[in-house]
Amino acid sequence: MSNRLNTYLSEKFYPLYKLTRNDLFNGLRPIEKSDGKSCSLVCPSCWGNDAFHYFGTASIRCNSCHQHTTLVSALCLLDEVTEQEAAKRLLESAGFASPPIVDITAEPHDKAETESKKSSAITTRWLLDQLRLWLKDNDDAIESLLSSGWEKELLFKAPIGYLPSSRAIQNVVTDRLPTSLYKSVRKIKNGIVVPWVLPNHDVFLWGYNDSLQQNQPSFDISIKPSSPCHLNHPVNLKSEWLLVVEDPILASLLLARRIPACAVGDESLSELSSKGLQGVKKSIFILAEADSVAVKNIQKYSPNAKVVEEVKPIAFGPYHGAYYRRFTKWHVSRFKKIATVVPNNVLSDEQIILMLSALVDAEMSFDDAVEVLEIKTGKRVTIAQVK
Repeated sequence: MSNRLNTYLSEKFYPLYKLTRNDLFNGLRPIEKSDGKSCSLVCPSCWGNDAFHYFGTASIRCNSCHQHTTLVSALCLLDEVTEQEAAKRLLESAGFASPPIVDITAEPHDKAETESKKSSAITTRWLLDQLRLWLKDNDDAIESLLSSGWEKELLFKAPIGYLPSSRAIQNVVTDRLPTSLYKSVRKIKNGIVVPWVLPNHDVFLWGYNDSLQQNQPSFDISIKPSSPCHLNHPVNLKSEWLLVVEDPILASLLLARRIPACAVGDESLSELSSKGLQGVKKSIFILAEADSVAVKNIQKYSPNAKVVEEVKPIAFGPYHGAYYRRFTKWHVSRFKKIATVVPNNVLSDEQIILMLSALVDAEMSFDDAVEVLEIKTGKRVTIAQVK
């Protein structure tokens, strides 16, 4: 195991870890002592019954074989896994995402090699994993999203998470935070957050302090992203079309449903972030009110972008009801298929019926399909009783 990983565990993890709080080491039959500071357990090296472990330390000590076995090595012996996998399991059992250094198996000796292999201590993947773990562990944050109309099955598919405190990230990494991330965590003390990836391994956290039901979005206004949030998400990279919204939380929900989406933020952000759409060779659709500043900014850099349909007012929090529920059931056909509609002056009744059938086949409700067709073609489908 690398020296960097050992240092990380010693400085950031072991002082906070209590072995009896989860079942990882149940195979060693730990018994917590009355003082709450240590436990007796089976030695993972000799399997004798005379070992002990002080909470907050790195090893298990045995009075029989006199071995000092690290918790990572003990888990390797118990589960028959590599040190890297053991470290990952140990960290995640306590709500820590595995940092990038877990994947470093050896320390390079050559200085030039060291420089070439240097990477940021914080990667987007690691940060999202950590924010998700904190979300999973916070019932109030989960309830806040569910009360706003999210579905539980979407929560951990979405690029969204929870920040428990302004010091939380710094407490689990050894290096200094990138500039924008540092500014972000000072602005959002605790709450639902969306990681907005910036150049040079930096991240801007956009989100809320405390509950979505009580506050408006909170972010450092000095940070000006030059491209939309989630623009390069894997779902978007694989798609030939893209839906642009204002709200990063809404974009995260749509991505959880595999609908390609990104967000330009509110009026203070969209003017610059929309610039990142310039040159994007995809069919771009906008989910926003037609007369909004967001539509104006997006179409400035993507003139062919189309507003996909008339929408009810799109807002940012605080939310006093199940605001997001209407977005959890929308089908891709609502954005994708409607984009190919021909001008209504050349649509025959047969074509209208075929379009209606396609929407219903895509599991859109009949009433919703009728509404979409009327907006797009000016023609309303009705069912007449056959006499």
